[in-house]
Amino acid sequence: MHTNYLNQAKGLPVTVKTIEHINRCTRSCIILTFAALEGAVAYEMRKIKEWDYTGRIPNKVGDGLVFLMARKKQPFDLKVFLQYRDLRRRIVHPRDSAVYVAPPHKKAEECFEYSVGLMKVFYSNHLRYDL
Repeated sequence: MHTNYLNQAKGLPVTVKTIEHINRCTRSCIILTFAALEGAVAYEMRKIKEWDYTGRIPNKVGDGLVFLMARKKQPFDLKVFLQYRDLRRRIVHPRDSAVYVAPPHKKAEECFEYSVGLMKVFYSNHLRYDL
């Protein structure tokens, strides 16, 4: 579903008539990508709790990703994650403008690929997508 929005944003010609649709698709891709990532982290944390893990389990998405990536012995840069999360936050909670501003579709594509890359660490062969 996320790729549908991304492909529409990439495929439409930029005209006065299509610009709002392109912006809507770009914003939707970023928001839905983060919803999927947050859901994957919550699911993985719940699985760890069910396995009678006795240590402290983080409850924030960023901290959860640090925790999960460390358990999988995978590198994780929290700064990069926070940059993409800030992009999502600016879409969901615009501060400086009454009009929702959408980043270029390239930024949405980067965000999508970054999130899919993180989720592939948890689900490896079970996660497939086409761009």
